[in-house]
Amino acid sequence: MGRGPHPSIALLLALLPAQRLMAQENGPIILGEQQKHNWLTLGNYHGSLELLYRNQNDQIDPKDGSPKSEFNEDRFQETLSLSSNGAIYHPNLVELNLAGSFGLTQDRIDATGQSDSQFGTIYDWDASATILRKEIAPLTLYTRRNNQLISRELGPTLESTVTTAGAIWDIRSKSIPTRIEAYHSEQEQTGPADAGNFNLSQYTVVWHSEAHPTTNQLLSWDYSFNSVDEQTADLASDSFMTHDASLVHSVDFGKDRRSNLTSSLNYFDQSGDFDLQRMRLNERLRVHHSDTFETRYDYSLDQQSFSGTDQTTNRATAGFLHKLYKSLTTTGEIGGQQITRSDDANTIEVFADLNFDYRKKVPFGKLSSALGVSWDRQENDDRSGTTQIFDQPLAFADPAPIILPRAGIPPGSVNITDAMGLVVYRPGLDYTLRSFPDHLEIDRIIGGSIANGQTVLVDYQLSPEAANTVTNNGFNISARYDIDQGALKGLAIYARYRKQDQTIDASSTSLLIPNSFDDTIYGVEYSIWHVIVSAERENYDATISPFDATRFDARYTQRLNPDTTATVNANYTTLNYTDEDNRIGLWIVSAQLQHNFTRELQGYVTVLYRQEDDDLRGPTRGWEEQVELQWHHRQVYVYGMLRNSHVDTDFQSETF
Repeated sequence: MGRGPHPSIALLLALLPAQRLMAQENGPIILGEQQKHNWLTLGNYHGSLELLYRNQNDQIDPKDGSPKSEFNEDRFQETLSLSSNGAIYHPNLVELNLAGSFGLTQDRIDATGQSDSQFGTIYDWDASATILRKEIAPLTLYTRRNNQLISRELGPTLESTVTTAGAIWDIRSKSIPTRIEAYHSEQEQTGPADAGNFNLSQYTVVWHSEAHPTTNQLLSWDYSFNSVDEQTADLASDSFMTHDASLVHSVDFGKDRRSNLTSSLNYFDQSGDFDLQRMRLNERLRVHHSDTFETRYDYSLDQQSFSGTDQTTNRATAGFLHKLYKSLTTTGEIGGQQITRSDDANTIEVFADLNFDYRKKVPFGKLSSALGVSWDRQENDDRSGTTQIFDQPLAFADPAPIILPRAGIPPGSVNITDAMGLVVYRPGLDYTLRSFPDHLEIDRIIGGSIANGQTVLVDYQLSPEAANTVTNNGFNISARYDIDQGALKGLAIYARYRKQDQTIDASSTSLLIPNSFDDTIYGVEYSIWHVIVSAERENYDATISPFDATRFDARYTQRLNPDTTATVNANYTTLNYTDEDNRIGLWIVSAQLQHNFTRELQGYVTVLYRQEDDDLRGPTRGWEEQVELQWHHRQVYVYGMLRNSHVDTDFQSETF
């Protein structure tokens, strides 16, 4: 059986001007003769030819005597790109937007002494067709494929290819506007020596509808379906399907319609490697009594089924907001919740808090301060089996690790993914675990797939626990004085204090350790000329993982002349964990210089230096430099980039 043309070749053929179905003859105009139309019209052509050379040289040198691994690649790439737009018969019938690239590659790869030469093809495209664009229900069909390089900070450069095909149906109804989209996406990410390799196949359907029964009401419906198969490097594959549906009704009422009642119902079902079913009902009432006083009331019913356990949570809260003289805002809340589980490990909780926020103009500037108190009490029944915690959102903040303040967490139960729950990170390559008697620490690995400041989802298990009662008493106070007049203009001083007293009353020996702490932070910021500097001291006196921290930060940004801009950032942080007898010191310095040599030539230089000294994990040194030039003249564009990254630890030396 013969095969059709390659997708990229078919796309390039489609970009050629369409021939008329019938030549139009010169002659007299005959009344009543039907006007002839082109079935396909294309125009506004654009084309480009790109010639690219890329060299990638990566080395990993272990310091335990293991063989050094090397990866060197020379790539030559020639690419022809064409784009056009047009229509089938008429733009109001089918509007077309077409773009495609086709090229050849020649690769010479030398990986740890083994050489190989490869020849390949490049084919990227971005094509869409909108049918009946001006009608009430236009349909858009699209397909796209793109390839890009992803440079990880102090890590290797990865190549990512994403292919997507789908359809969007817009129903422009005046009563119920609706948008439905369905697509299939394939993502492949590769790196040297399989570092960062990742494959994802995803089928998705998204449906959104909304209606306004009256001018003060909104009714919305959202549904999404996902079928996901993913594989991360040498880890086991992960497959699951999800259904997520939400129905929301909102109504504004009262004077000037400043009060609101929102009701929502959500159903979520996940099947596959990890089964989870959840139904959640929310009622949120906001009552605007006056310009200075508001009250709020919330109720939620949450039913979940996961890991063979059924759990029902009822939660209710009531609160208020009061404003006094535009300077003092008081908020308060009281509430409780009941958790009922099929294994009889039930929980009853009550809580309350009261907060004051004061803002006032004072001599030479403004003063901001806050004061708050809180109370919480939990009564937990005996838990004879393990409890699964899933999708807990946490964020890394260098150089501090993520801390799970619970005893008895099995390290093997920890699973970390990205914020979407798709990419599974690898222990030993992306993060490390350190277990302590009262907590578990998660450290990210420099040069791995997890970036500083990134939010991740963490799954883990809690060991069986005896029945217990946990009581928390909290207190916080803060103040900040910003000076915006006089000789000290730009100066700000601040201080924050948080306190938690936690007591645990258990019926028998328990792994639970009270997490009480006193957290004191004070610092100063100063902005002058083009420089912003700050210094901060923190003392975290706690029963679990106490530490002292000192932080310095400086930033300089200036336009040196109309053609040159410079930016320099430097920060230094020290953390001293007294219970672990561990001290961490981190220096990070980065600078960027941008210069326009001429109207046609621009240059960029970026440097980064990182020095981390960890008494338990050892030192880490890393630096990264990148130089980029861009020159364009009329229709010619020439660019070049050089990037070098190096990380050195006690265990190995890596150069990318």
